[in-house]
Amino acid sequence: MASTAGILPYLRKAQRVGFFTSYYDQMTKVGHDWRANASHGALLRPLNEFGGITAIPDDVRGHVVKWLTLCYLGEPGGYGDYGRQRRVFYSNSAAPVIEELFAASRDAVRPVLDELANDTHIKRACTNKDVARRYQELLDLVSD
Repeated sequence: MASTAGILPYLRKAQRVGFFTSYYDQMTKVGHDWRANASHGALLRPLNEFGGITAIPDDVRGHVVKWLTLCYLGEPGGYGDYGRQRRVFYSNSAAPVIEELFAASRDAVRPVLDELANDTHIKRACTNKDVARRYQELLDLVSD
């Protein structure tokens, strides 16, 4: 694999697009739902080794950042025995990795997050005030 050999930065753009498109396909198979929490850490940790979000070509970056954002946001809690104590259900294993990735790539993430504010899926998720607060946390994380 190109990432483990340390040659990812030297690949042509088309090859990098293919690599990250394949990675994004893996992300979509796992899903961003908090119930896939057990798979999120192993899936996302290597992204730092691949160069983080900055290394992702523009063709794919928006999709990856949207997936990461939806994973971070989670869904409204407040139901079930555990939910009464947790206002938002989100992936405990993904959230700290996503925060680290976004903080390390502020300039690459900020414009995508700004655009996502108008995305249908993000808007729908943010109709809940507690989930919307998590979106604001991401915006604060990447702001100057």
